[in-house]
Amino acid sequence: MRHGFKIFDSDTHLNPSAETLEPYFDAAMRKRLPEWESCKVPFRIGWAGEILQPPYRHRYQFKKRAGWREGLRVLGEAGPREHIAAHFPKFMGSRFPTPGGSDDDIEARVRDMDEEGVDVQLMLPGLPPASDDVEVEIGFIRANHRFTNDFCSKHPHRLKSLIVVSSRAIEASWKKSKHGRARHGPQVSIPTWLKAFPSTTRTWSRSGPRPTTQGSVWRITVSPLAILGTATSGTTRSSAGLPRTRGAR
Repeated sequence: MRHGFKIFDSDTHLNPSAETLEPYFDAAMRKRLPEWESCKVPFRIGWAGEILQPPYRHRYQFKKRAGWREGLRVLGEAGPREHIAAHFPKFMGSRFPTPGGSDDDIEARVRDMDEEGVDVQLMLPGLPPASDDVEVEIGFIRANHRFTNDFCSKHPHRLKSLIVVSSRAIEASWKKSKHGRARHGPQVSIPTWLKAFPSTTRTWSRSGPRPTTQGSVWRITVSPLAILGTATSGTTRSSAGLPRTRGAR
């Protein structure tokens, strides 16, 4: 609280490790865990760029995810450089987040919020690992939602989260969004997983998905607040303009 206003941080991240997420998988997903053991990669660098120490936790990687990391660009240059070394954005905080605060240590996260002077966080949940199997994608999304619900329920007035929907499984995502609204009410904000389509697209309305000709994106209007896309790098100030003590998660 500052000058009578609550501080609402709208750009933080919650990314459970493979070890944290596995108990939240349904039976069909758990049967596949042995075959995915070789798909685990050590989590060596934290979300704020901190170098972690063993024993490492892990994340799943079934395939490389294309995105902004391909063909990195430099501000002021007309096109991407042919050769540029990938690097983590410069950390601007005074100290790194407490280990586990973006994974399974709820109390560590709340203590960091208290130190930073943040009353409420809107957390961006992790995306499922890139996969060609839509059922696997949906399985990860559902497990992540179960975990996120447990995480936020410990401090429901301080920890808020978006939910993830998939453009490849519209009906399943629509049912999940209705369940979220029935369970949590208007506090649930719903992001789109943006994906362009070459032809017909749809708009999500309160009555369900319907065709539209307004461009090749998926739009969501079922929530009072719709956040389009997610951020992957840190910021230097909170949503209230306060200098961050740690940097983004």
